[in-house]
Amino acid sequence: MTKPILFCNIGWMREYRGISSRDNIIGGGKYVALQKHGHEVCNFFAAGNRMYGYVQPRGEQIRIERLGALTKDEWIDRVDVVFTARRPGVRGGTFVIGWYRDARVYRHIQPKKWLSKTHQNNKVDGYYFLAPAGNSRLLKEDERTAIAPVPRGPGGMGQSNVWYAQDKAVKSWVSEIRKILDKDPTESETRRRGRTSSDPAMRKRIEDIGMNEAQRHYERMGYRVEPVHRDNRGWDLEASKPGGVTLLIEAKGLSGAQIHIELTPNEYKKSQDHRQNYRLCIVTKALTKPKLRVFVFNPVNERWTEESEGVELSVEERTAAVLWVGRGQSRRE
Repeated sequence: MTKPILFCNIGWMREYRGISSRDNIIGGGKYVALQKHGHEVCNFFAAGNRMYGYVQPRGEQIRIERLGALTKDEWIDRVDVVFTARRPGVRGGTFVIGWYRDARVYRHIQPKKWLSKTHQNNKVDGYYFLAPAGNSRLLKEDERTAIAPVPRGPGGMGQSNVWYAQDKAVKSWVSEIRKILDKDPTESETRRRGRTSSDPAMRKRIEDIGMNEAQRHYERMGYRVEPVHRDNRGWDLEASKPGGVTLLIEAKGLSGAQIHIELTPNEYKKSQDHRQNYRLCIVTKALTKPKLRVFVFNPVNERWTEESEGVELSVEERTAAVLWVGRGQSRRE
């Protein structure tokens, strides 16, 4: 028997670890619009090594009998719960943002005061889904748009936030999502410029490594990547996928570990004009042990922020701009 799968549409956030100065909820329906808050804001914050998920179902009830439960049952186990959200600024763009594998799904909300201090501070006092934290996976923002958008129209997701996706019209799309879930793992010095060399050949080599690492990164996510660095557009690569957004990628290579880059006047202007789709891909230790750092513009605090570690770039505006990571910043806990 095929494992049941359930799709739940929620508001858009970067991390879903509570409201913060760099993360806020966008969209999510009338309640969020009125209250400036949503109970899904902690959907990917682990409390006691568990994830407690929320969606606002129609009639305050999830019809778990459509997932294989009896009508008298109050919960069903071993359900793959897939969360979706509409990406701000993308017309018709509702995307998969993450999931719980083998979750327990409750028919009615389960009240609990309090799951954690973070839940309390965000006024989250109930949940519909329960799963081990190691069974969860939150996609980074660019990973989300690498997956085909949620289908709308006949058989597709409608106005309800809970979608059972059992119509033949969406069978192939759901099959692709199942494949993604099955193959993707769950979560189980002084400031230096780093350019190292005035040798043009060496500098070119470092730049090429930065470009290649960035290109491979997006190709692994299913994007079609086109080099455009010779066209003077203000970015080096364009990453696109049918039906999705086009990302404008500026790639920088550094020989050292400290991030300190310069943008040309054109690059800096384009990064301001296209903030939503512009990506700064910085490769440190390019000649020894390359590490790609992807920075995305966060509209909440208007800072360029690295998704994986929460590190923010400082910006010193000149005719162009200089950007660096401040000393003392460490991985976000």
